[in-house]
Amino acid sequence: MVAKGYTRSSSDPTTCAGRPVTSWLYRARLLREVARGFAQGTYRALLPLRMRFEIDRLVRLLLGLSPAPHPDFLKLEAARQILAKAILGSRQFTGRVGPPDIIQFNSISWDHLTQRPHHFAKGLAEHGYRVFWVDVKLKPPEKIDTQSPLPELEPGLFYVELPGTVGELYQLQWGDEVLATMEMAIAQICAACGIKNAIQLVNFPQWAPLVFRLRDCFGWPVVYDCLDDQKSFAALFQIDSAKFEDKLAQKCELQVTSARLLYEDRCGLNRNTILIPNACDYNLFCSAARTGLLEHLPHPIVGFFGAFSDWLDLDWIEKVAHVFPHWSFVYIGREGFARPETFKRWKEATSGANIHVIPQVNPKKLAAYVAEFDVCTMPFLDLPMTRIMNAVKIYEYLAAGKDVVVPDLAEIRPLAEWGLIATYRDHEDSFRLLDQVNRKSPTPHEIGERQAFAAQNTWAHRVVELIAKFPAAGGAV
Repeated sequence: MVAKGYTRSSSDPTTCAGRPVTSWLYRARLLREVARGFAQGTYRALLPLRMRFEIDRLVRLLLGLSPAPHPDFLKLEAARQILAKAILGSRQFTGRVGPPDIIQFNSISWDHLTQRPHHFAKGLAEHGYRVFWVDVKLKPPEKIDTQSPLPELEPGLFYVELPGTVGELYQLQWGDEVLATMEMAIAQICAACGIKNAIQLVNFPQWAPLVFRLRDCFGWPVVYDCLDDQKSFAALFQIDSAKFEDKLAQKCELQVTSARLLYEDRCGLNRNTILIPNACDYNLFCSAARTGLLEHLPHPIVGFFGAFSDWLDLDWIEKVAHVFPHWSFVYIGREGFARPETFKRWKEATSGANIHVIPQVNPKKLAAYVAEFDVCTMPFLDLPMTRIMNAVKIYEYLAAGKDVVVPDLAEIRPLAEWGLIATYRDHEDSFRLLDQVNRKSPTPHEIGERQAFAAQNTWAHRVVELIAKFPAAGGAV
């Protein structure tokens, strides 16, 4: 190893940067550099980056020196330089003909269970909007790529990961460096894709600092699609998104709510608040036929699909399998428990021989599974967050024409009053209803009423309602 800044002449082995030195001095310096390099390597190997930074910060504080830049800040600064260069090198686009672009800031990743954000994104793209799906997954700043085009998930629907210092938005702490880098990343996408007029569609409050910054910069209006009781979710998963929600609701140009009770709770924050309930992909679930996916299981089959999380009634899941030992109980979805003890309890509750847990599948296969169900259920606990849920799965169960037995939760109670579903108030009541439903098959009239309701509540209807209420698009300034 040669000391930094020193070079050897081929003619004089004791020349240092063109000046003669004694052999012993050169060797001493070389030995010092080797020792220092070894010590630094050992230091870096033994201590994590953040611990090394904290030690450096404390030493500088004790010595009265100015703090060194955080490594994450240096990475973000380097990313901004790359983005700025790309923006300057982008060709200028003329005004795009057609509706404004939609920059959609999401609460879940694209590969998550298909939910309302996915349906809105796909539906808007089908109506001719270019939709830029901004994922909750964040990209390390050093992996910024300004040369490759954005992935196109479906025609007119593009995938975006913004640079961040953590893997997902949920853990991100906002700061000027992060905001400036994300703003520049959006500006680079604008330059590369020719975005002029746009609307920001936000379904997760934690994006609020960024979307308001973009509104100030580009003039893009903000539409907040309030999906659930965000404060309850934030408390459960111990994330700080809830602290941004009230400001987002108050300051957005349009607030959209997904449930009747959610509308009543949130409309006082913004006079421009509307109700657009959830819906279903009617054609997918109505037309699905039995294909033998569950032919190895004894009937009746009681089924559920969705997220496996802390709001599931795990006691009910365990008890109902014991009460009906010759029935089959099928749960399709993905695990997303906030608490380890709940995950452990889930494993215990679903260990029965007649309980079958199937990992998340694509929507087409999911509809085929639902076609095999004899009864559909939704074993939710009665919690503030579940009382206000306008569950997508209920619409999809009805589109399939299925018997539905679910807990008596406030938001879905009108469906029971209309005779479309059956609701129970306690476990014993649920067992009675399940037994009653199993003793008779639904009549063609009952199936027809369920499917007629679902046909009037499709995502196609909802997207049209949303478009009709969009504020005027903003243009870059």
